[in-house]
Amino acid sequence: TISRAVAAGETHLFSTALTAGELFEVRADELGADLALGLYGPDGTRLAGMDGPLGGQGAEILSWIVEATGEYRLEARVVAASAGASLIVSAAAAQPATAAAARRIAVQSLFGRAGERLERGDASAKVAALALFEGALGAARAAGERWLEARSLLAVGWLESATGRSGAALGHLEESACLWQELGEARFAARALDWAGYATQALGRHREGAGFHRRAAALWRSAGA
Repeated sequence: TISRAVAAGETHLFSTALTAGELFEVRADELGADLALGLYGPDGTRLAGMDGPLGGQGAEILSWIVEATGEYRLEARVVAASAGASLIVSAAAAQPATAAAARRIAVQSLFGRAGERLERGDASAKVAALALFEGALGAARAAGERWLEARSLLAVGWLESATGRSGAALGHLEESACLWQELGEARFAARALDWAGYATQALGRHREGAGFHRRAAALWRSAGA
């Protein structure tokens, strides 16, 4: 595990030797920093990326089945950061690749494609990204990947809210918050509840929205954020 202070605009590089046939999985916790991850092969080819719509209080998880033995490079690009921001990078122990891992990577690939759409920043990009996140949600459920299911619900709810579908957003965000709490991810649950509050207020239910924000604030405090 590596912890570093970070600032907006920086790119942090990490090298690791990997063996063909194994599963590489890394988690980067975002503590006040919005990160975009990229994995590069021994020849410099970009193999995978991950950048979800969670801002600076979440985590990015990137998985890859290694095809060739060699030195690989993980790139953590700091898209935005608040004062005192940091990242914590931890890699799982090497293990053989499995069919379940392949399904997980397929879901993450949809996240990566959605993130690329969102970088365009226009209304059509949000619609395209929403369709990809909805696909990721279905794939995560089919694969039994509960962490990615919760992440997909959060992304779908956020984009539904951003495209004027507050009623649908509220249901997905509440479901996401419940699942995050079951998984012990307080910061993610707080983010879902915060966004549920905004969606509820957009529906004109201001008192109920304030209740979501209070619940989110309590979770932020419990997580030390």
